[in-house]
Amino acid sequence: MIVKGIPGQTVFDIALKHYGSLEGIRFLMEDNQVSGQNIVNVGDLNGVNISIRKGVVLNKQVVDYFATKTIVTR
Repeated sequence: MIVKGIPGQTVFDIALKHYGSLEGIRFLMEDNQVSGQNIVNVGDLNGVNISIRKGVVLNKQVVDYFATKTIVTR
């Protein structure tokens, strides 16, 4: 699944929303690079297409909570 980053969104926000845990950053690092950089080094992910592993959820309660919410750190 591909999601597009929004203004102010970071890799931490994406990990919480789609995997339910900051441990999801590992998957984001393995599956994404932006301009040759690891996605963690990018900062603001506005407009960046981000690959999310379909069906992989580390904490369903957190994913369910954020399903209808927007997470933006900056």
